[in-house]
Amino acid sequence: MKTHMGESAPKQYAQKVVELAKKARSVVRDISPQNDLTFFRVRSKRQEIMVAPDKNIFLIVVQDVYQE
Repeated sequence: MKTHMGESAPKQYAQKVVELAKKARSVVRDISPQNDLTFFRVRSKRQEIMVAPDKNIFLIVVQDVYQE
């Protein structure tokens, strides 16, 4: 894990993002059972979270959004 955050923040992000990914995957499967969630992105004014879930691992990228 590579981070510039404090010690507990990455674990909190991971826990919440994995919960969200499981719910998103469920929604995709409810809409179309033959499809699966492959990627999603959530953006706020300050940060963007990108997630690529797989069977055994979740790639999670959290980056600051720089406004010019």
